[in-house]
Amino acid sequence: LLECAARLQSAKFEVRPTVVFAAFNGEEQGMYGSAYFAAQWPYPKNTTIMINIDSVGAQSSAYLSIESPPGRATGVRKALLAIARELGLSAIAGESAGSDHRSLADEGIKAINLIQGDFSVMHRPNDTVDVLSEEKLDEVVSLILTYLQRM
Repeated sequence: LLECAARLQSAKFEVRPTVVFAAFNGEEQGMYGSAYFAAQWPYPKNTTIMINIDSVGAQSSAYLSIESPPGRATGVRKALLAIARELGLSAIAGESAGSDHRSLADEGIKAINLIQGDFSVMHRPNDTVDVLSEEKLDEVVSLILTYLQRM
């Protein structure tokens, strides 16, 4: 999230849409942060796209999962998957409801979740920076910024 914002601000990337960066708390306790944020969303919901970054960059992950909430697949997932393949990333399309993207989807916003976690350490004391791959993190940032540039 921070790297995407930094690269956009550095003028290395120009995008047409308004981009809002948000970090939420309370996902594990019921998605309180994202649910509140989504209910207060000030922009037109029918033109908003949410890309949720959840546990990306794990060294041990074989692929990036690009997920929509169950039964709510949009063209966003298809576009991100196509860009991932162009960039040479190993990615699959999936569905999930267990992350903050669901809160926005529940409010009628097109929402996608990106996840590439090491589930053997996730939410455990050994879930530390050393399990991450800088290269994989950079790939996710490139995927998101390429998508934004093409909008």
